[in-house]
Amino acid sequence: MKSFLLRLGLLVGLIGPVQAGEFTKVSSQLCDVILTGQIEKGDTEELREQRKNWVREDEFDTDGLKLCLDSPGGSLSEGLKMFELIWDWNVKTHILPGARCESACALAFLGGSYVLGTGLTREIRREIWPNGRLGFHGPRLIFPAEQQFPGDQVSNAFKVALELAAQVYEINRLQDRENGALTDHLMHQFLKTSPDDMYYIETVGDVILSEVGLNGVDYNNTVTKDAIKNVCNNVYLKGRFPLVRGYSESIHRDFTSAIELNNRLLEYEDDEDYEFTVEFSQGDGMIRGFAGPFPITDRSYRMGCFVSIPESLENFEYEDFDPNDGGDIIVQISEYYALRETDVYSFSTWLDEGETVEVRNVAPWYMLDFSTSLSDLPKSEAYFQAIQ
Repeated sequence: MKSFLLRLGLLVGLIGPVQAGEFTKVSSQLCDVILTGQIEKGDTEELREQRKNWVREDEFDTDGLKLCLDSPGGSLSEGLKMFELIWDWNVKTHILPGARCESACALAFLGGSYVLGTGLTREIRREIWPNGRLGFHGPRLIFPAEQQFPGDQVSNAFKVALELAAQVYEINRLQDRENGALTDHLMHQFLKTSPDDMYYIETVGDVILSEVGLNGVDYNNTVTKDAIKNVCNNVYLKGRFPLVRGYSESIHRDFTSAIELNNRLLEYEDDEDYEFTVEFSQGDGMIRGFAGPFPITDRSYRMGCFVSIPESLENFEYEDFDPNDGGDIIVQISEYYALRETDVYSFSTWLDEGETVEVRNVAPWYMLDFSTSLSDLPKSEAYFQAIQ
């Protein structure tokens, strides 16, 4: 059985010959090390050994390591090992413009995080840039050509594949200092996406649902009335409203794309019978607003969304964002009791009669439209420096 599995190979999404994995130490503001090529057995140990030559132990533990990834994937089991190694170290993972990180590489990418101070805080530090490619799909069994195998060996090989899928699920359940490595949405996409296909992080919605950082975006002119609506819509679509029907929509078999999920919400907001409104005010260096009501499962209540955004975010750069603080944008979810569906909703009514049920902070990319393609976002100076 062991020799059969060695001949069979448990690989993810590889078609045709691909360059073997290689770690290269570079001198760059964005990357300390670049991984290119196919991820193969032994690459994790190679990464562990080469670490000794890259940075001093004290420097590494203090400042972390920036690992840029450009790989089509490879061995799923090796990708899982690499994830564990990256998760245990202080490593920030990047997918720069023009690079791709797919299959096993995508799982390794998810390990990007820092443990700070005395170990009380873990910051998720994995980011994609516009025109970078991050793709996920389920495991593939690759059989040697022109060979036949008994049914029991095929069944045993399938069992091994399920065991690897169970290890991915363990990553999904991994929680450290209130931060998780793999969202339910991404876990669902991993299981439902055929090895012959790929689920790519292509839109702002994909980034939000997957809890991946977004770099290389110019936020000038984004702090507007539209940003108020976008923040509220994005929090809703992420499934973070109490009593929201949309909580599991992105992990349902009918989920097709972030764009389609967004369109369903927009149809609700455009329905004149529901009196959806967006309010906006500006002053004292802040932009404040309200959007609502949003659809929920309880017909006796409505949910509204208050947002506060600093005007200074127009000059935001990703490196200014502290995930430990949750973000500078404050979102307050308010509950309002309504006797009739025809009740009229106004900003003043929510202020007078609404009851705050949740307050949270979100990242600046929540100001962007959920369905916008990453490649269509305005690019920052850092983006153009990255492609030089």
